Amino acid sequence: MNLPEPEPGVYACVQGDGIPFPGSGSIEVDISGSVERAASDALACATQAGSRTLGSVSGGLEQAYVIRDGETQIGLTLRTGSARSLLTVGQRVRVTVEDMPSGHLLLGDTLVLSVRDEADDKLLYWFAQTDQGLEQLELPPDFTAANAEPECMHGWGCGVRFRRGLALEGGSEEVALEIGELANIGELAALLLDNSEVVLGSTGTCFDMAAHQRVSVALFARDLVSKCDWLDESACSGTDGCNTVRAYVAGNTDPAPTFIACVEEDSCGDGDVGTCAINDETESLATFTTTCVPPGWTVAHDACDADGDGGSP
Repeated sequence: MNLPEPEPGVYACVQGDGIPFPGSGSIEVDISGSVERAASDALACATQAGSRTLGSVSGGLEQAYVIRDGETQIGLTLRTGSARSLLTVGQRVRVTVEDMPSGHLLLGDTLVLSVRDEADDKLLYWFAQTDQGLEQLELPPDFTAANAEPECMHGWGCGVRFRRGLALEGGSEEVALEIGELANIGELAALLLDNSEVVLGSTGTCFDMAAHQRVSVALFARDLVSKCDWLDESACSGTDGCNTVRAYVAGNTDPAPTFIACVEEDSCGDGDVGTCAINDETESLATFTTTCVPPGWTVAHDACDADGDGGSP
């Protein structure tokens, strides 16, 4: 039996005006507004009764925003694995959400979320998810997808569960994606979050299970995401082109530097002199063991030396 690789910790969640409680009405979200930053725990989007979530909610670093147009607003929580700002405060964006109910008690709705920069109509983020196979997967215009050959992952009393890759075509380009794999296609970077199928057997009692194929895809503007972003320390060390970034964090008594982020190899090299930085969100200090600091941190020069603070080794 082959155990499936975990889904990447990448997701999007929306809640607020135009997002009703599931089953109580259709979603009507098409808002152009200004971006405001919310505290990372202010929305707790995935726990709200009227929210919709796409992707895996486990693990990772999320960023919460409010998109406001006069009295209308929605909460938008994003996680790509990156600590860089995923949206800019004051930026004007257009957010649309479409919902196509599955009509089945045990199957999720087909959802698609689009976030575009209003200034040039540039697609920033696209999340799509369905339990009804590729026929119902919503992709941007000129994009199509095809299933790779299924791989049997495991069987159980109800039947068999398969996972498979996806061939994504956009314009004149085509990329083959495995789950958790990021690849560039045109002006976008594509990530396959899930492509799993449950086939029920002829025996067994499975009142809480329905045959389905869940497909979930995320697309990003290429400058907003890296293949290293959502990797943990172990996976980062074993991935070509990725580099672990560690730091001595203020207040941490562990003598070993703490893993902070996984970045592209040529963006942050090891150095002989520590680099002091401050966290953009928490304002905590850390001394990095690299010549630069990852997204989400700002170089703070001598701040780590003040009064012996700042986590210096």
